[in-house]
Amino acid sequence: MASNFLRPLGIPCLLYINDRHNGQLQVPLDKGEYGILKSDDDRNFAAAKSAVFLVAFHLVRLGYFLGLSKSILTPRKSSLTLVSSRSLVRRKCSI
Repeated sequence: MASNFLRPLGIPCLLYINDRHNGQLQVPLDKGEYGILKSDDDRNFAAAKSAVFLVAFHLVRLGYFLGLSKSILTPRKSSLTLVSSRSLVRRKCSI
């Protein structure tokens, strides 16, 4: 239910049992407050921090309890390896 609320706000999210993964805020990063930041990395990090704030705010407002000691509230980059069953080629993707 909360995922359906967050997605129209521009926050991609995935829920698996009780683990929630949220992506950065999907907004134009070359305009507004994000546009004044120096690099793409800075803009992406700011959009990710905005998403963390909005998710936490709205989840609490919707009545959820957050296990802050188990939560990762600082956005970070991670890599994901995709394996194609057709060609068996591995590609690294940065997310």
